Amino acid sequence: METINNKFKIISKIGYGKFGIVYKGINIIDNTAVAIKFESNKSPFMLLKRETAILSHLYRKVLNIPKIFYYGLFKGHLCTVMTYYTHNLGDFVEKKNPDENILYTLFQKCICILKEVHENGVVHRDIKPQNFMILNNEIYLIDFGLALFYMNDDTHHSSRNNTIIGTPKYISYYVHSGEPSSRRDDLISIGYIFLYFLKGSLLWEVQDEINTHHNELSFEHPSNVFRKRMKSLESVENLYKTKFISEELYHFFQYCYSLEYDEKPDYDVLYELRRLTDETTNSN
Repeated sequence: METINNKFKIISKIGYGKFGIVYKGINIIDNTAVAIKFESNKSPFMLLKRETAILSHLYRKVLNIPKIFYYGLFKGHLCTVMTYYTHNLGDFVEKKNPDENILYTLFQKCICILKEVHENGVVHRDIKPQNFMILNNEIYLIDFGLALFYMNDDTHHSSRNNTIIGTPKYISYYVHSGEPSSRRDDLISIGYIFLYFLKGSLLWEVQDEINTHHNELSFEHPSNVFRKRMKSLESVENLYKTKFISEELYHFFQYCYSLEYDEKPDYDVLYELRRLTDETTNSN
């Protein structure tokens, strides 16, 4: 099989991304595994080009993201070669079944990565368990195909979405409402992820079982109308009142929901809530 840039050889297909096909490959120089992504150079979305540009912008500024080894044309397709990961956070939690303390440690690490990404002018817009990978006991954030530069001359900018951007199960209440995706929404999505890890399900998943078109990205689609209602602050408050979620996770959501779309979050909020909750528990 031909090599890409005289250095990388395709080994096997991993799956399909938002932009095209993803392969596992090998660097024939040092025999290390790599991920190889392809997208048609006639694609109207150019997600691979966007991802490569954003990862190049973040290079050396954010440590826990994929490294780009090559970007160019290969047989009429855009091609990017980057770091290869084997296990995502969702698989890790399912197999290891970590206790609540370990989950909160993972939660904090994910927030730290997002803080660095946001501080460099980027919002991810597709935060989900499958986009956090684990390698050598470190967590990495991948798949920046939907990511966006949100800062321009120190001004927060974005535009309303015509369709849902991201994974409906994990996008925030505000994205369901058509509001621009922002730092706030990335954080809310992390909250949904860890609510899922702690409880094993999300209440808005029920609709998926009765609607075969749950991946429809229209705001008016019944599945998404249902998700929006279940993700409202009122619904989150009810989850807390019925003790479905912990006090600290409730206050995390309460804080994130209070943010304006262009407001800079306090990324240390979870650490503070954890500390305050521990102090309250110890005092009792």
